[in-house]
Amino acid sequence: MNSFEVLFEKYTNNTISKSEFDEMWLILNSDEKFIDLPHQLQLHWSNNNAPITTNEEWILKLNQLRNKSKQSILLKNKKWLYAAVIVSIISISLVYLLIKNNSKLNVNVNHIATSNHDIIPGTIGSIINLENGKTIVIDTAKNGNIYNALYKNNETIIINENFGSNLTVTTPRARYQQIQLSDSTKVWLNAASTLKIHEGFLQRERVVELTGEAYFEVVKNSTKPFVVKVKDASIKVFGTKFNVLAYTNDANIKTTLIEGAVTFTHNKQSINLQPKQQSQLLPNGKIKLLSNVPIEVNIDWTKGLHTFKDAALPEIMNEIERWYDIEVKYEGVLPHRLFNGEIPRSANLSELLKLFEINNIRFKMDYSNKKIIFTP
Repeated sequence: MNSFEVLFEKYTNNTISKSEFDEMWLILNSDEKFIDLPHQLQLHWSNNNAPITTNEEWILKLNQLRNKSKQSILLKNKKWLYAAVIVSIISISLVYLLIKNNSKLNVNVNHIATSNHDIIPGTIGSIINLENGKTIVIDTAKNGNIYNALYKNNETIIINENFGSNLTVTTPRARYQQIQLSDSTKVWLNAASTLKIHEGFLQRERVVELTGEAYFEVVKNSTKPFVVKVKDASIKVFGTKFNVLAYTNDANIKTTLIEGAVTFTHNKQSINLQPKQQSQLLPNGKIKLLSNVPIEVNIDWTKGLHTFKDAALPEIMNEIERWYDIEVKYEGVLPHRLFNGEIPRSANLSELLKLFEINNIRFKMDYSNKKIIFTP
């Protein structure tokens, strides 16, 4: 029988076989044997001249691993994928990226250091523009009534049903905002986005216009459908939960349904979505329907995570660029690599850059101009 240290090292190196993984899993989930594992790993890592963590940290990370389901850390093609425990040892903030082709991550068992030069992540905040020309900066507004029937409650803007004019909520880069509309519908507005709410919102169809990204939890009203207008398309619902991605620099407009039903319409084309389906309006004007989409990839941003699945670097950096208010450039032709993983939206930029270094992604960081340049 292999020792747990040997099995665990094979696991972290991505060389473990299925039978060896099963053996490791049995040891990990044996309460009697589990007691000695942190100490064994501590000695093993020390003897191999790797950075040392504490027994308490090993206990925490091993518990995180065995509390996961066995299937959640296996790839469908029977290859083995690093579990979050390995990466959580790398970084106290649980930042990680995983390469889809299962390349080995050459990492030290240590916390990711924060650079002296750093860029902090986005935070709550927005700007409201009223029809009369008045501008309200929500970042500095106090809780309570901020203008007529417009209120602020911690992270949420509340629009009272008595508010009787058009208004626009804009989140600059590195900002996001929660909004409660006058029908109690909830909206999460991501960075670099704009939501326009029309006058008479409750009198006729409940119409809003979106540029950027927003997640909606729409209150059901069978007599007054809720309509989201995006560019020259519309999404019509009566009561449901869905996410809309419609930035001007994104090739496709994506509508992802979580609960209920929506109808996506463009020109004379209409398509009905069911939960876990996503419509994509392509540049050629055609609508593509995807089923069984990974919901977390589309809505985890509302829960404080950037989540990626089979994502190319430019797709990841579009999101990072908006959240950290930085500029991203590419020099030459970059190798095509796909990534899976999660990055907390609370992480400083230096933590993300360290992960790029770990994954042998070449870049130059210009902190004075807030610019990242990726090179082949």
